[in-house]
Amino acid sequence: MAHPLPTTLTRFHLNNEELASGQTLTTNNLYMIQNLIADAAEEKLALKYDALNPIEFAQREAELQGQIGILKYIVEMASQQNPSINISTSQG
Repeated sequence: MAHPLPTTLTRFHLNNEELASGQTLTTNNLYMIQNLIADAAEEKLALKYDALNPIEFAQREAELQGQIGILKYIVEMASQQNPSINISTSQG
């Protein structure tokens, strides 16, 4: 059974069965993640530069790029576990 490890950040020790189960996403999970990628990409594309708040613009753009990056990573990890998954993540 998964149990917390004594580290600064929350981390769990998983046996092989738990690891395999955790890396398996349903088709609907993947569709939901793809929708989140698309939402973040569309918002990033719609960002308007504000010369009065350039740092705010850059921070929001970086935040959205980070969201897109981690969500794409999750889809790619799931795809490695199940090569039949075919979700396009070309946004961003």
